[in-house]
Amino acid sequence: MPIPRVFVSYTHDSPEHMTRVLGLCNRLRREGVDCDIDRYHQAPPEGWAAWMVQSISEADFVLVICTEASRARYDGEAERGVGKGARWEGAIIRDELYERESQNTKFIPVIPSGGKASDIPKLLRSTTHYELEKTDGYERLYRRLTGQVEVERPELGGKIDLPSLNVEWSSVERPEAEAVTIGFLTDLLPNEADIYEAGRAMAEGGSVSIRWPDLNEDLFERFNVRRPDLRRQLAEREVEEGYPMAKAIEAFDRSLHYASLYRDRAADRIPLMWSGIEESPLWLGEPQDAFQDALLAFLVLTNLYALRSLGTVQFEEDFRELPDGITPDETWLKIFQRPAIAEALHTSLPVWAADVNMADESLYVYGPKDVVRSAYVEGAGTGLFMRRYLVPQMEVHLLESDNKKVVYDPGAVFIYKIRDEHFKEAGSHDSRLPEDFGL
Repeated sequence: MPIPRVFVSYTHDSPEHMTRVLGLCNRLRREGVDCDIDRYHQAPPEGWAAWMVQSISEADFVLVICTEASRARYDGEAERGVGKGARWEGAIIRDELYERESQNTKFIPVIPSGGKASDIPKLLRSTTHYELEKTDGYERLYRRLTGQVEVERPELGGKIDLPSLNVEWSSVERPEAEAVTIGFLTDLLPNEADIYEAGRAMAEGGSVSIRWPDLNEDLFERFNVRRPDLRRQLAEREVEEGYPMAKAIEAFDRSLHYASLYRDRAADRIPLMWSGIEESPLWLGEPQDAFQDALLAFLVLTNLYALRSLGTVQFEEDFRELPDGITPDETWLKIFQRPAIAEALHTSLPVWAADVNMADESLYVYGPKDVVRSAYVEGAGTGLFMRRYLVPQMEVHLLESDNKKVVYDPGAVFIYKIRDEHFKEAGSHDSRLPEDFGL
């Protein structure tokens, strides 16, 4: 870069101020900047006005030393006849900015020691200023004048190939006109009147659709819009390129994939659930009642699983609490102990877990302590355990399978362990229950 030519515009506020401005000019000249100021000249032959016009015109940069007095003169607020030089320089700067269509790379506000940002003239407040009182103030100004950047931009690298997932974006279709639509009363709780109508529709060979709650829809819309620009947004949050960025994108896609999977397959599982209950000999001609119990719990759990998956990928600016203040890092056992969840599932606290195997599927089935203990001792085929806890939780588990149907045969259920609300083993088939087990 050629040696920069710099002109200093300032007001003669006091001898001390004039000395400090002269000291700045002297330092810049010693350090390779061709800096000029009126005090280097006794009497320009062309006159001071013409000299100022020529100096400003020929300079690469003009340092405007900002004080309260100079601002008043530049902005035309000082008394007439006071500070004519500053007024004149201000008019020249305004004319140049007008010619440049306000594209300012030349006029630089400089705040001396003891000054403040409000001393900058109005026409220069939108440009970068430098405060000499700050530790790095002079260095930053010197870098600007000499074209030395503080941070070098790295060379553009090659593209990183990221792992791909077959992400299933939400594709919930509008319900058919003749379908019974199940809506939600709250972020978590489905409408029980709709559940009743759905049970009757399935018994009559009809179809059922689901209208998810507003919170569910809102989060899906946010992330569906976010995904195409995710890399830039993660970079703004200081996620490093390479492996950290790839893992963050993979986690986002996986969470959205599972949330979509739960939502989009839920309606397809409803007729399979009905068929599996209807073909079971357990309910003695009352499959519709059992189906309504199971369907309500199934929808609560499916919605909860989808919301929790979405909750893992929220950014701070769009975070919304999940129902009952649930956080994504909580265990399922802890979530089942929450009063709002228990109320939605018509369940009493505390909730225990049964290690269950049914139809070659293994899963934890959560339920009230007394119901889980009874199912463990008396057999898993007890109606309440099956219809309210095993069936809906099995159906949520099967959302990840390919339309597998399970007939809820009591003889095909095996509970091999139960756990208390702290997930500690409470009994097994290989040992007798404690005397205080409460049965």
